[in-house]
Amino acid sequence: MRLRPFLRKLKSDLSGWGRVLLAAAVVLLTVASAAYASYAHVLPRVVDHPYFQLKTIRVACDTDTATAQSLASRAGLYAGTSLWDVNAARAADQLELADWVRSANVSRRFPDRVSVDVKRRVPVAATMSSSGPYLIDASGVVYREEGPARYPDLPYITGWNDLGSRSAQVTTLHSALDVLESLRHEGVRVSELHIDGDRNFWLYPDSRSVAVKLGDAAESERQAKTLRMTLERLPKAPGVVEEIDLSLPDRAILRTAKGGRDRVLSMLANREAETRARGLNDRG
Repeated sequence: MRLRPFLRKLKSDLSGWGRVLLAAAVVLLTVASAAYASYAHVLPRVVDHPYFQLKTIRVACDTDTATAQSLASRAGLYAGTSLWDVNAARAADQLELADWVRSANVSRRFPDRVSVDVKRRVPVAATMSSSGPYLIDASGVVYREEGPARYPDLPYITGWNDLGSRSAQVTTLHSALDVLESLRHEGVRVSELHIDGDRNFWLYPDSRSVAVKLGDAAESERQAKTLRMTLERLPKAPGVVEEIDLSLPDRAILRTAKGGRDRVLSMLANREAETRARGLNDRG
C-alpha cells in the first residue's frame, strides 16, 4: 500500500484529536528523516577530514624488548587512520593477546593522537620445555618476552610439566610458586625447585651444595622457616651434608656423606659453645 493514500484514508477515519496526533506524527517523521539525511551526508565528511587523521602514536612500555612500532602495529594503529575509526578497547585486547603483556591501555586524544600504555609481566621463576626456557610470573602464567630472550638470575621450577594431566601440572606449578614465595620471605635463595614423579618437592639452595626434600609442599611456610634455621646452624663445608629431609612435620633429618656424621656433630657442638660463650660475655 502506498503511504499517501493510506494516510488520507486514515485521516478521514479519525476524530479531531486523532487528526491532530496524526499531523504531529507526520511532522516528527519528516524532521527525523531530514535529520538522518543530513547526518548521513555530513558524517562521512567529518570522519574522513584530514583534521582527524592519526598523526601521533605515543607508546609507553616498561620493557625495551618490544619496539614502539611493533606494539602500535599489533594494536592496529597506523598513521593516517581516522581517529573516529580507532576502537581503543579492541586495540588493547589485541595487545593483551601477547603472553608477556600483563595489561594494556589505549586511549584516543582528539583530534589526531593515540596513547598506548603496556605493562609487562614480572617473572618470579623460570622453567624449561622442549623448545627452551620460559619465564613464570606470580600468577602462574608461563610466557616468553618479546624480542631477544633474557632470563635473569631466577630459580628454575622443573618436573611439574612432566606430570600426567594439565590440571595436575597447573596445581603443582602453583604449589611450587607458593614454596618459592615462602622461601623468599625467609631469605633463602633457591637455584632449582624440582618435582619428582611421586610429586615430592626437592629444592637446591643457591649457596649450598645440598638437596632438600620437602615432600608435600602443603606446609611451605613451616618448611621454609625450618630450612632457614637449619642452614644457619649447619657448617658450610662442602660435601659434609648431602641431604636435608623436611618431609616430617617436627624435625629436620640430615643425611651426611661417609664419615660426615661426626664432623657435623663436632661443628654443631663448637658452634653451640661459641654461642654460649658469646652470651656469657655479653652478660658480663
